[in-house]
Amino acid sequence: MYKRIPKQFINAPVDRVNIVDYMNQYATLKQVGQRGELRAKCPLPSQKDDTPSFYVNEHKQTYVCHGCGSGGGIVTFLGDMHGYEFFPTIEELADFMSLQIPYESSQKGNFNSYSDIYKTIYNTAKAENTDRLQ
Repeated sequence: MYKRIPKQFINAPVDRVNIVDYMNQYATLKQVGQRGELRAKCPLPSQKDDTPSFYVNEHKQTYVCHGCGSGGGIVTFLGDMHGYEFFPTIEELADFMSLQIPYESSQKGNFNSYSDIYKTIYNTAKAENTDRLQ
């Protein structure tokens, strides 16, 4: 049995989070320029530069680092920052937004061991062959 996040929920945390609010926990963002961009030192672990080369655009909900070349949206940032894949990213954003994830449980079968699987296959094949012989 495994946990599954429903498709209709997946976009909720991504659409509702403000990239600036989330990024403020990793970098001190300061307003620069006339386009409303914010700038900081790159918080990503791969970047060791002390110059403020990390830009966040609140209007577009994107970021770019001219030092390390990383850029994208909040999902990309979490992947670059923590090495998360897609579903842990959704869980992290839902936690940040205090959203309860309505997990769906899914069970691929009622098997406790390989022998249960083999017995099921054997019995199914036996039943099909019996039906053909009659």
